[in-house]
Amino acid sequence: MSRNQRIDPSSLPNFFVIGAMKAATTTLHALLHQHPQVFCTHPKETFFFSNDARFARGIEWYAHTYFHGAERYPARGESTTHYLYWSNKVAPRMAESYPDGQIGLIAVLRDPVARAYSHYWWDVSRGSESRSFEDALSLEAGRLADNHDQFECTSSTGFGYFRGGCYAALLEPFLERFPRDRLFFVLQEDLQERFAETMSALARFLQVDPAFAFEQVHLNPAVRQRNQLVHAIYQRMTQPFPLKGALKVLLPSSVRTRLRRLGRGMSLETFPYPPMDPSTEKALRERFAPDVERLARIIQRDLKAWLPT
Repeated sequence: MSRNQRIDPSSLPNFFVIGAMKAATTTLHALLHQHPQVFCTHPKETFFFSNDARFARGIEWYAHTYFHGAERYPARGESTTHYLYWSNKVAPRMAESYPDGQIGLIAVLRDPVARAYSHYWWDVSRGSESRSFEDALSLEAGRLADNHDQFECTSSTGFGYFRGGCYAALLEPFLERFPRDRLFFVLQEDLQERFAETMSALARFLQVDPAFAFEQVHLNPAVRQRNQLVHAIYQRMTQPFPLKGALKVLLPSSVRTRLRRLGRGMSLETFPYPPMDPSTEKALRERFAPDVERLARIIQRDLKAWLPT
């Protein structure tokens, strides 16, 4: 029995932006939200199929929690970057929940070297990374192995700078379970250089009006800690603590959202992170090359710019 057998299909999502992390998924989610025929979850990431505890709550809880009132929209979806990173368990769970395979899977991809560096600085900004980029890369395999069970259970992407950019390998579980025409690939540069064409094609993929005029946005810039103490307080605000349940009852969601935004604004500031060391970039491009060449065949795109020169 599939997990959604008793669920009205119109109350479930029919598309997923599956990642990659730090590749403009936040921007794409905001763009899709503009379309009057598209329902996008708030927050954009539900982690339902990647987080074991959330998945254990069942598809009915998922539908009621994130897609209540979405029935009138032809396209209904969410955007969780962890779905691509943890595709080995997410793809089977989606296939079980959608046995007919009729969902749209949208993968937003970015030059894997640039993505790895952006991911690294994101972890630095949150205080979860203290090593140099070069040290973090050399230690990655060991760190991931040491924390595998915890990271897989919670669907953490911590320390996965190289792993998160091995797109061909990460896409394989989806390609094995869903028809190729149910996957739509967007390169980050498509949203910059071929914006109208890309969004129109994506609207057709979602079977909504392709003539809708999307307005360009750019979200989720690089940030860093403005102040260690303020950032620690902000981090504490966003983590579970004994009175958090009581605050949810006492404070309206709109007030809690404003407080989180205020805390983030006081804690973090935008900044242009330093350029990558050229020798590090060269070595990383060589490591990624076999996966990039395989990805080019999968998505049928020219990815020479991502390869070593």
